[in-house]
This record gives sequence, structure tokens and C-alpha cells, in this order.
Amino acid sequence: MLLLLYQVDLGEIRSALLGANYYYVAPAIALYFGAVYFRSVRWRYLLSPLRTFPVSRLYPVIVIGYMANNLLPARLGELVRSYYLARRERFNASVALATIAVERVYDGVTLLAFAAVSAPILFLLGQFDGGSGLSRTAWILIGGLMVALFLGALVFFDLSGGGAQIHGLCPMVHQTDSSPVGKKPGTKPDSHLRCGAESTQFATATLGALYFFPPGLAV
Repeated sequence: MLLLLYQVDLGEIRSALLGANYYYVAPAIALYFGAVYFRSVRWRYLLSPLRTFPVSRLYPVIVIGYMANNLLPARLGELVRSYYLARRERFNASVALATIAVERVYDGVTLLAFAAVSAPILFLLGQFDGGSGLSRTAWILIGGLMVALFLGALVFFDLSGGGAQIHGLCPMVHQTDSSPVGKKPGTKPDSHLRCGAESTQFATATLGALYFFPPGLAV
């Protein structure tokens, strides 16, 4: 933070703050925290095979994790979020971190979906003509690559059996949550774990899209 303050021009920051339009601040904040609510619901779905958390308990954990992301480098706020959930709810921190890793995979697929949908539309509207040094053919190849990556991700999700089984995360959840620390009234036994349920996949992907959409309206 000190290095950042040393490198920035405080005079320019002051001028920007004085010339900013603050009428949009309140709606933007409301949209942002609304998007965080959808992320809390999504995280609840990912954690539901292990324990059912109220959204009201997960919401402040996610807010604190995002605050740490703004202050710490390399998205270390995700570690803070998993540690804080473990300390607050007596949950296993490694299991929480595994679900956050699954979140990131869904985020990537969601962004690929947005790119796959928007690239052909922007191309038809002529937004890529003469906008940069890339030729029209190059933009067609990039758009086709986005569509191919999205379709490939969908096939991979279908063949892998769901988000919680990606890269063996589901077995890791089984092994790690067997400790007494991870068990609490309300915890579901291992025989009832249903990693990769189709309903959970659909809900997680849909809520991920809802998380990205409201901040986009605020831009």
C-alpha cells in the first residue's frame, strides 16, 4: 500500500474525486452487494453436500474475503475466506478452500460463456472493424476460439460428472472432512455426499452468471 501511494499522483486522484459523478455510487454499491448475495447462495450450494449453511452466515465471510483480496496480492483473500469460515463455523479449512477452487472453475466457464455469446454479436455489429491492429480474419479466429473453449468446457463438465469432482476435489473432500473438526450438528455423513449433482451444477452456473451480471450494469 505504501508503494502504491508513493507511485500515484495524489493531485490527479483529488481532481478525479472532485470531478466524479456520485449519483451512481449508491446504485453501484447496491448492485455489488446484491451480486455478492448471489455468490453467497452459490457457495451454499457447493457446501451443501457437506453441511447446510444459512446464506446469512456465508455472506459476511465472502465480504471479508473480498476485502482481503483488495488489500493482499495474488488473491490471498481466498485463503482468508476459507480460514475465516473454518474458524467461525468450526469447518475444515481445506474443504472450504476446495470449494473455492471449484468456484473459480465455474467463474472461468461463465466468462467463456459471455465471450462466446458476445463475440459473434459484436462482430456482426462491426465493433471489431478497424478497432485495432488485428485483421478481420484474426477476430474471427479469436471469436471461434472462445466458442470452442466454451463448448469444450461444457463437454468436460459433462464427462467429469460435475464441479466438485474436478481434479479430484471430491475425493479430497471425503478424506479431509472425516476429522472431528469438520463434524458438527447439521453435517451430512459421507454416505449422503452427492458430489456433482446435476441440480447443484445448474444452480452454481446460474448463480455465477448472476454474480457477474449486476456489476456489469454498474459499469
